Amino acid sequence: MKKEILDEWVENLTNGKYQQSENLLCSDTGFCCLGVLTDMYIKKHKLSWDYNKENKFSSIGGEHAMLPEAVAKWAEFDEDILIRASLLNQSAIYDIKLHIVVDEDSYHEDVTSANDYGESFEDIAKALKEQIVTH
Repeated sequence: MKKEILDEWVENLTNGKYQQSENLLCSDTGFCCLGVLTDMYIKKHKLSWDYNKENKFSSIGGEHAMLPEAVAKWAEFDEDILIRASLLNQSAIYDIKLHIVVDEDSYHEDVTSANDYGESFEDIAKALKEQIVTH
């Protein structure tokens, strides 16, 4: 992964600018950790979120819950840490491998489950800094 993107992502996860939410990249209540990265991509490329008024969430390219392929490519993730979730409109969507130990009986193996099952942005950011290889 590009070092400057990881550094900015970690900063955005820990500086209080983004309210943490779950299950969706971006909603009326906040962002998941992958949503923060996607928002960085959107801002960098002068794009905008597509807002779904009825369900109160935003998407990009039709994706609202997982990391869009364009964002993964922009961040230059190493292939071995990407978990290909499925295809959406012929584009892949991804999760990211990350090991976070909750306690001796519980742990998360990916970013989405860590975020959606209550790990803080700070804990996720710490794990990202420790486990993601940058270039």
